[in-house]
Amino acid sequence: MRRSLPRRSPLAREALSALLRGPTSTERAGGVTSALPREARIRSIRLAPALGPDAGTATIDLGGMRFGAGTTARQERTATQIARTLIGLSGIERVVLRADGRPWPFVDHAGRVIDLPVDYRRLLGWTRVCPVLEGPSGCFSALP
Repeated sequence: MRRSLPRRSPLAREALSALLRGPTSTERAGGVTSALPREARIRSIRLAPALGPDAGTATIDLGGMRFGAGTTARQERTATQIARTLIGLSGIERVVLRADGRPWPFVDHAGRVIDLPVDYRRLLGWTRVCPVLEGPSGCFSALP
């Protein structure tokens, strides 16, 4: 289910706040869920200057995020929801995620943290993510 805001809106913080509040009762009745924990809160939002090498980048730092070691489907689902909420608003093209001031815990196969922004191309790569414990019904794709 989509919530629409003007593309060049200065409402990135408001959109993220709405995401953190979770689905409305109508959205929940339609099966919409949130990967973000209730404890999640905005620590900071920083938009890069409109001109310069980082133009279009938003750095989002959330508190209340608890992640274990390794990248999990929940982490990817949470990142997807944040990125899909913000990309396209206020000139945002990519999102750099932080959890309590630290890089979002995406890890490579060697266990090293990958500190890369989430953009449309990265979302395209997240197709059919299935957590082992949740089974096929817990699968998701970042983009339709």
